[in-house]
Amino acid sequence: MPTTTRINWVSILVRAGVAVVIVVVALVIYEALYATRPRPEVVDEKVGLSRVKVYEVQPTAINRQWRGYGTAAAMDAADVPAEVTAIVAARPEGLRPGAMVKKGQLLLELDAQDLQRRLTTAQAQQTEIEARLSQLASEQGFLERRVKLENQEVAIATSELERVQKLRDTQAVNPRDLEQVKKLLIAAERSQLATEQALDAVRETQKSLDAQQDAQKQAVAQARRDLERTKIISPIDGVLASFDADVGEQVVAGRRVARVVNLQRIETPIRLPASARLEVKTGDSVTLHSTGQAECEWTANIARLSPVDDEASRTFTVYAELRQPSDPAAIRLAPGQFVEGVITTGGANGDADANAPMMTLVPRSAIEADRIWLVENGKVRSHPAKVAFALERAMSSTGLEVREWSVLEENLPAGTQVIINPPRALAEGQLVEVVGDVESATPLREAQP
Repeated sequence: MPTTTRINWVSILVRAGVAVVIVVVALVIYEALYATRPRPEVVDEKVGLSRVKVYEVQPTAINRQWRGYGTAAAMDAADVPAEVTAIVAARPEGLRPGAMVKKGQLLLELDAQDLQRRLTTAQAQQTEIEARLSQLASEQGFLERRVKLENQEVAIATSELERVQKLRDTQAVNPRDLEQVKKLLIAAERSQLATEQALDAVRETQKSLDAQQDAQKQAVAQARRDLERTKIISPIDGVLASFDADVGEQVVAGRRVARVVNLQRIETPIRLPASARLEVKTGDSVTLHSTGQAECEWTANIARLSPVDDEASRTFTVYAELRQPSDPAAIRLAPGQFVEGVITTGGANGDADANAPMMTLVPRSAIEADRIWLVENGKVRSHPAKVAFALERAMSSTGLEVREWSVLEENLPAGTQVIINPPRALAEGQLVEVVGDVESATPLREAQP
């Protein structure tokens, strides 16, 4: 074999050996790396699932709620006017708007000098009329006695004339004597007539003075009342809301000088849709709260319903009456405050009546974009939720401290699990873990005594 050929084979064998060594080293390194590889931990399949709290629904007897708005007004309030025109002379010390006042308490005192002079003048005129009447009574008595005497004179003269006439028939009397007797009778009758006329004049004057006396008595009584009206008092118990006059100002009769408000009875007219008329009745419970201040709530009842619907707005008015505590430290609804009224049909305490339908209610927080999320076999499913009406009240039978509920038009099967506060990242069919105690509702109709 030639020398060149032998060298080629040796070279080939050397290269092959080197390749084998490299492969062996690579395998050794691979085995070392594989043996020292990081091993993943075994993870529970539930780790990483969304944790949700659910509420098991039950059909519940529910009366409908209606919402409306209105402005509160005091049922007992008084705009206190000035009854006479005068200058304000004094105001009690410390009496300012917001102060408590009692019925009959002095609010303002007016200057009474002019009215006192008016009363004095009226009384003097009354005394003068009474004196004239007394004088006329004396004249009347004198004239009446005089009339009696003159009546007797006429009767005597008449009797004498008859006697003389009888004697004339026997021609025992001088005709001149007859004429003399006639003249005496005429004179007596003339005097009688004059006295009667004078008596009639006195009587007419007396009637006129009697009328003047009655009018003057009224004038004196009015002057006395006006004098008493210089003391302006509170007509009711309550709180002084405003003063419209101060010391030194002139007040005019009929003008308001103060306003007193009693806060114990408050009435709020609430406008509701006309469709509510068939369900809302007097005595239904009303929860009033000021807009933006849900923590301030007052419980009232419907006292009256307007019999007329408004054609333009298709609404009618109900009047909620609230009786407030007399304690000034209590949080009370102020007149003029704009409030929202939630009317619960079915009675004064808001409980469902025997005719209330069985419906499904869910917490309002469970509804997003008109859908709710249900949990079925550990997976979530989106379900449409059409709300019939909202309900705002505590439902102790549900076990949830929730006041805002939504009543669904569709009744879900009892025991359906609804996610109370669904996370935003939920997807259809996603696995979830239910945490905490499952809140289960008890039908209200069964829970009530």
